[in-house]
Amino acid sequence: MRLLTPIIILTFIVCMHGSAYSAVIYSGTQNIPITTGFDGVYVDVEDLNNGTNHGFSSITGGDVNFFFGGAGLVNEANFQPVRTSSASATSAILNIAYGSLIGELSPFATGVGSSGDVGNEHMGLGMGQFQPGTDGYVGFRLNGSQYGWARVKFTLDDPGAIIYDWAYDDSGAAIAAGAVPEPGRSTLILLALTLTALRRRRSLKPIS
Repeated sequence: MRLLTPIIILTFIVCMHGSAYSAVIYSGTQNIPITTGFDGVYVDVEDLNNGTNHGFSSITGGDVNFFFGGAGLVNEANFQPVRTSSASATSAILNIAYGSLIGELSPFATGVGSSGDVGNEHMGLGMGQFQPGTDGYVGFRLNGSQYGWARVKFTLDDPGAIIYDWAYDDSGAAIAAGAVPEPGRSTLILLALTLTALRRRRSLKPIS
């Protein structure tokens, strides 16, 4: 038990170090269902405790409401999705290809906005649209200077729509759709120490 304690402590340090010092903030797997109907699901990407609240006005400090299985959305002013045009806060949001950069050159609107109205649908079979039942990425700008992505599956108001996870870079740098934090050099060193301690513990185990 005494040998096991340092391993637990080192593992805890590795996990905490990796999450605390990375510029990319990753939600981890969330798998939040997007309900059908107008109520939908309201997501606060900065506060995971608010990730499953329903109704756009049920909480404060949130960012975006997905409804009709993701066929519609309403966004707060601090959360701006990448759109087909920056000229209107109601233009369709874009399905960002995996690995594509989201940054200051991406088209963002301003103010409270929406997507999914007739003539501005973001779902369909066209280029840049979200195909029903197929995974895609919503790019966004958070708080005016932080760029991120959310991996989603939308439906046309059918069950099965989901918000898988999301990430954003709090340094203001551009981010690639789907990018998650990578362990730094010091994190890898701590992990190596953990594995070394584990091997040493096994080597010291008495042979019966």
